[in-house]
Amino acid sequence: MRHLAITLFAILLSLGLPRAEAAPSTIDVTLSATPSAGRSPVFSGRTNLPDETALNIAVETPTGRVLEQQIVSVRSGRFATAPFGPFVPGGYVLHVLSYAAVLQPPTVQAVIGDLGEHLAGRLVAPSQTLPGQGNVVDAHFPITIR
Repeated sequence: MRHLAITLFAILLSLGLPRAEAAPSTIDVTLSATPSAGRSPVFSGRTNLPDETALNIAVETPTGRVLEQQIVSVRSGRFATAPFGPFVPGGYVLHVLSYAAVLQPPTVQAVIGDLGEHLAGRLVAPSQTLPGQGNVVDAHFPITIR
């Protein structure tokens, strides 16, 4: 009887039933973003965040007033916006903010953790939009529109 139970267990394993996965390691978040030329820039960037990560991309005044924002998703380590503006030439801030894990797709949550606990690095901070909902990516880049 014991031999039969072991055989059945081996057969079930070979059928590819779901197995417990190893806990994800910490992601030391990297992110860069650059504008295209002109008064109606397109912003593109690279990151090591998982595919489908939802990001809010905002152009702000130096004092933090949001002028325009768009939601984009990471695809193959990249993201890009549609054209912004047009803006008056001058200095602005590009603000890249990820949504809290609770608002991310399940595939993203599986990598970053239920509360973003697997995110690390200088671009990671506790969510200010949803206090108590864990870590998000929160990056600011000074930009010049010509």
